Amino acid sequence: MALLIIPGCQKHIIEPVTEPNTGRDTASNHPPIASAGADKYLYLPDNTIALDASASRDPDNDIISFIWKYISGPASYTIMDSSAKQTSVTNLIAGEYDFGITITDTKGAIGKDTCHISVLTPPLLGLSVSVSPIYSLLNLATNSEVLSAGAYLTNNTIPNLVNKQWRKISGPGNYLINSPSAMETLVSGLTSGVYQFEFKASDVNGLVDSAQTTVSVVDLSTPNQDTIITNQSWTVDVTGFGCNYIQLNLDQYIPAGTPVKKVPIKPDCVGSWTEVFVTSVNTNNDDYSYLIFNAHYLEVYWCQGGCNTIDTPDIKIVY
Repeated sequence: MALLIIPGCQKHIIEPVTEPNTGRDTASNHPPIASAGADKYLYLPDNTIALDASASRDPDNDIISFIWKYISGPASYTIMDSSAKQTSVTNLIAGEYDFGITITDTKGAIGKDTCHISVLTPPLLGLSVSVSPIYSLLNLATNSEVLSAGAYLTNNTIPNLVNKQWRKISGPGNYLINSPSAMETLVSGLTSGVYQFEFKASDVNGLVDSAQTTVSVVDLSTPNQDTIITNQSWTVDVTGFGCNYIQLNLDQYIPAGTPVKKVPIKPDCVGSWTEVFVTSVNTNNDDYSYLIFNAHYLEVYWCQGGCNTIDTPDIKIVY
């Protein structure tokens, strides 16, 4: 007796039948080809999944039986109808299962296939809060900004928030949060300085998260001062999805709480100063951009163009 293995979900095994008393293969019969369907997975607490052998076929169209069997995996399972072409298996627990289908034709030839089922424990659910913009640069004549918040659960569903709150973490004493318990608010009455605002939320399950935004308000009537940080090195993005960046702690270079007016950069390959603009501001120079976050940290980004990753540019902080 010969075995023929045909690629599929796991494996298709065809066992030809022999004529009674002769030991010869029945030349006129074509054995059935079984298909247990694609491998599957599900997350607990769901513990039931469908088994489907309807893609099985027989060249002679003479299949007479389907039998589902447990092959391996945890001991907890129930096949609802083991002799049906389509059935379901329930009472599954976390682990890796294999279930097999055996089909038989009228002449006794059989075909087999196996389907693998992964029963997974769901990831821990978390709440994620974001704010927009991450950083704002205003002049004293425009002393207000609209801040927006977003929230979602780690399973990409919308949370049912029961508490929402905007507050100031740091910055000058002059400010007004117009709608402190809304997803979007106007902050107004700002004065020259660096503000950090926080949005914090919790949902009905007690999950809590927060996010911060920095707002710098500059007085353009005051004389400019600057400091130059030379020969900076890029932290190189290795994922291919982000940007190379340079991070500086502003408190090491300018007085704490001082708003930054401009951030020029002098790349090695250019040799002259080029102004860098806040990320998301559309300009003719898209090679570089910057953000200030947590009120203290400046990050300069290089996403395209420019020099190469061994460039050691100078950065000027104008304040």
